[in-house]
Amino acid sequence: DLDDLKRQQAELQQKQANIENQLKAIENEQNAVLAKKQLLDEQINTTREEIENISGQILYVESQIEEKQAELEKALQEEDEQYAKFAIRVRAMEENGTISYYSVLFGARDYTDLLCRLDFIGEIIRYDEKVVEDLEKAQAATLKSRLELETSKDELTDYMTAQEKMQDELAAQIMKAD
Repeated sequence: DLDDLKRQQAELQQKQANIENQLKAIENEQNAVLAKKQLLDEQINTTREEIENISGQILYVESQIEEKQAELEKALQEEDEQYAKFAIRVRAMEENGTISYYSVLFGARDYTDLLCRLDFIGEIIRYDEKVVEDLEKAQAATLKSRLELETSKDELTDYMTAQEKMQDELAAQIMKAD
């Protein structure tokens, strides 16, 4: 009868509405999955860019280390040269001693000769002071170069650690995205 058919029609319409709601829910879930996938892909790309950035920083620091190594070698060479001058001067002072200064002064023939000899001794003293000062400067430059090199090496280690961490993160993100 007609009432039964109308009831069946209402039930079918209700069933159709339920199916449509379920389809919309599934569609929303699919959209959410797609959105999540898209965000994960974006995250992976960003991580890859970070790794590339860190790689660039590593290359830069490695070139700095090469420069610092060359500077250190140059500073060590300069220090060795200054030390050799210092050693020669110390040896000469040991051989001649302070007596030679006195003999130079007491060997003066007159007052003018004495002043010339005093001036000569002053030049020797200034030269000795400069030799010591140059050696100290060379030692300071060597120390500075060593510290800068160590700092750059520490920086390189930090970047390499960060890169390893980012690569582990990338691997985890890729697994999560699949």
